[in-house]
Amino acid sequence: LQSCFGASQAHRLNEEQFVAALRPHVTSSDADGYLRNLLYKIQESGAGITWDEFATYMILEYQKKNDAYSKSKRVTICCPATSALLPHRSSVCRVRK
Repeated sequence: LQSCFGASQAHRLNEEQFVAALRPHVTSSDADGYLRNLLYKIQESGAGITWDEFATYMILEYQKKNDAYSKSKRVTICCPATSALLPHRSSVCRVRK
């Protein structure tokens, strides 16, 4: 992907160049719309974006998604487990009718 942005780190892609360069890498049916929305989220001004801006944005987005996924899978135990004395000598394995 970096080669799409040119050899120099300061090379900027405008909207049309960005969409044309990344279209082959997107499998969405509305690739143009997806790429334009992505460009609008990344660019700070209307001057286009550089490789550094693109890579930084993508890394931060995936870190946010990973953090949210990790937090959703955590289990919080609010109180400590307690043990209670039972009147049985050993554990109850089955109950008969």
